Amino acid sequence: MRKTILTFLSLIIGFGMYAQDYFVQVKSPAEDGWYFVDITNTRLTETAFTKCFDFSKDGLAIVIDEKKTLFLDAKGNVIQPKMQNFTLLKSAGMFGGNAGFHDGLLAIKRSDRWGFMDTKGELVIQLKYTKASNFENGHAIVYKGEKYYVINKAGAETGIDMEDVIKVQHFSDGLAPYYSKDKKWGFIGVDGKVAIPAQYKAVGYFNNGIAWARSKKGKYGFIDKKGAWVLEPIYDTAKDFDKSSGMARVKLKGKWGYVNKKGDFLKVDTEKWGDFKDGLAKGRKNGLIGFYDNTGNWVIEPTLQGARDFRNGYCAAKKDDLWGLINNEGEWVIEPQYIGIRDVSAVK
Repeated sequence: MRKTILTFLSLIIGFGMYAQDYFVQVKSPAEDGWYFVDITNTRLTETAFTKCFDFSKDGLAIVIDEKKTLFLDAKGNVIQPKMQNFTLLKSAGMFGGNAGFHDGLLAIKRSDRWGFMDTKGELVIQLKYTKASNFENGHAIVYKGEKYYVINKAGAETGIDMEDVIKVQHFSDGLAPYYSKDKKWGFIGVDGKVAIPAQYKAVGYFNNGIAWARSKKGKYGFIDKKGAWVLEPIYDTAKDFDKSSGMARVKLKGKWGYVNKKGDFLKVDTEKWGDFKDGLAKGRKNGLIGFYDNTGNWVIEPTLQGARDFRNGYCAAKKDDLWGLINNEGEWVIEPQYIGIRDVSAVK
């Protein structure tokens, strides 16, 4: 009996640890502004905001109420930062990804200097950088005084002491691309040291231990974290690998297709070649949109007027000139009723 109770409690605790809420930004034809609903189409707030950004895994979304920037939690509570009149990363067009909390910190800019704010709205890393990226697994890239640094969440700086560095991008999978004076790309680790020497004409971001890279001869292939070719550079162009499907979009001899990590080439009967996201890729036939899997079979038949990519198991889709939400089997979770809809965010 005691063993049964303990097992039951373990299941409850385990479920609590991994349970997630899902939210999506929508815009109704009946009112101005954007607001959030969950996947049952229940509205999170009565207020419609001038602009919204996706929920982060930290459980907060950035919303703009006229000219005021606010934080919104998954229960609909609004948090007002102690500082206002700041710029967010995305709207400034800086490197580093989308605006929002990453590792519990938000990159903000004021008076031409970047710093970081915590989830309580307090400035915890001072405004002193001329460039800044989002945090990724505890580290970010910043720039001041004509020098790049790696910083941790406490604000401790590690200088990137290389004379040939022109610019450094943000971290992904523990590595950040850097561009050298001899016009080649390599990667830097979180210790600020070279992890892969600059030797490529172009590179992508690492995802699950693999990234695309362009060779000296101008062809594209895929490398591992040691810089070795996992797939030789034989492609005209290449895109990022998707973890769920194990596929990446490539162009070979002028024709689009997909490859897995073994180099097997997949052709699909489609007029449009989307990247695999969440295990499915967007395609088009006879002017209508659908989705296929990594075998090339249509999982969701092309019957949609439009669609975004899948994210967290759901996808914004358009039918009869209105937007709703479908799951990965093509079933309508939210019937088409909105004039605008974004990607689904998962909040633990």
